[in-house]
Amino acid sequence: MIWKLSFGILISNLVIFYAYFISFFFNKIIKLDISNLNKIIFGYSILSIIIYFFYFLSNFKIIEIYIFLLIILFFFLLNIRNFLKNFFFSKENFLFNLIIIIFLIPALLYGEQFYIFRGNYWDSSNYLSSAIVFNNYEYKDIKNNLYPILFQNFQNFDYIVKARPLANVLLSFLINENISIFFSYYVFKVTITSLIFLSLVAFIQKHFKFKNKNVTLIVSFVYIFSFWNLYILEIDALSHYASIPTLILTISILFHTFNNLDDKKNYFILSIVSSSLFLIYPEISIILILISFFLILENFNKLKKKNFIYLLL
Repeated sequence: MIWKLSFGILISNLVIFYAYFISFFFNKIIKLDISNLNKIIFGYSILSIIIYFFYFLSNFKIIEIYIFLLIILFFFLLNIRNFLKNFFFSKENFLFNLIIIIFLIPALLYGEQFYIFRGNYWDSSNYLSSAIVFNNYEYKDIKNNLYPILFQNFQNFDYIVKARPLANVLLSFLINENISIFFSYYVFKVTITSLIFLSLVAFIQKHFKFKNKNVTLIVSFVYIFSFWNLYILEIDALSHYASIPTLILTISILFHTFNNLDDKKNYFILSIVSSSLFLIYPEISIILILISFFLILENFNKLKKKNFIYLLL
């Protein structure tokens, strides 16, 4: 039980650590006018794009990408003080880990029946089966159906591995023969849940500015256990769920961009996070289109020709 709890906490914190330092080094190239929490979500978005590029476009195996990311991790560790100073010793990180523990303890107490036989087991089976295939085969082989016939017998499996498959690939990094694939799947969902918490805290801090900062933390923490978040979690809409942290960040940057129309850097950051969002869950882009439409109407008199061009790019 203890090792499973440790595994869940370790995986979630590694994702946060890695995402933070991707933004940290990206900040060396272009100064990011975003909070430390948003830098974590920004790093998560870039990490998604990097994995998409290596796996789908360059035909790397998951194990090869994994080794590459581990090598880069050692360089990140050289700057660990920055992470400790800006995030590790914070209330946000405490609540981040508390959320992980709250979600994991029932799973450990009640065992596999708690996290296997729940929610939409059709979708969870689809995501897991495709993640296993992604974990073991290059994408060029998958496109040519060069995987065991057992998986080919799944209904619409060919569609599953080709239609918005990035969330499945992210999940495949947790597939390990020494750990229950069902528990790994649950840990992945818990990790995304914690990222949603951080993205929501950052959004409220940026755009609502409560005098008491604890209000932001309480509202964000309560939301995680609210109906709307748990509903998406329980129906196993994994692509949708994995896109929510990036969606919240993208909306935040979109608002910020319209408040600073002449800052070209905002358009560049917006293009990165919106690209990541589209790769994870393209259907959710309609929300950005609608928000952009209303923001354009509201700021029409301020917009110049170059602003329209930047937004289209």
